[in-house]
Amino acid sequence: MHTHGDLPPDVTDTVDLWVSDFLDRPAGRAAAAAVGEAAPDVLAQLVLTACDERGPSALSEAALSHALLDHGTGFAIPASAKGAIPDLLAAFLGDLEDVGRLSGGRLLASHVRALAPGFRARASGQGVALRRPAAKIGRNDPCPCGSGRKYKACCLNALG
Repeated sequence: MHTHGDLPPDVTDTVDLWVSDFLDRPAGRAAAAAVGEAAPDVLAQLVLTACDERGPSALSEAALSHALLDHGTGFAIPASAKGAIPDLLAAFLGDLEDVGRLSGGRLLASHVRALAPGFRARASGQGVALRRPAAKIGRNDPCPCGSGRKYKACCLNALG
């Protein structure tokens, strides 16, 4: 697990403080119970991975998606605990908004909850099943845009 770039010490201190404050509250303890002893480290590492030099108050959906899906599956914890990581992160983000530390925390928490099925599939080692929804378009087939021309003479070159 890593962070992207060296973060200023005040950012890591802020994240550590926010995580410890969250885990001292009943909602934090309940959310952390499913992850176990590793919960403080997991939470801090995910947030730090999603942070930039502006700190945790500038978290974005894209940064959280990257942290959770690309880095969150790498923790050396039991599979049952790994599946609870999105719920822990979502509870943390919602709590940050409740205590006035992060504007939009509940929205970010909803985004993390939406990522949970994909995270759990990656954490279990399942690959993504890729299937073409329709038959492949041949060069000499009619163009799907409806022009009546062949695909090779119409939209094929427009795609680059």
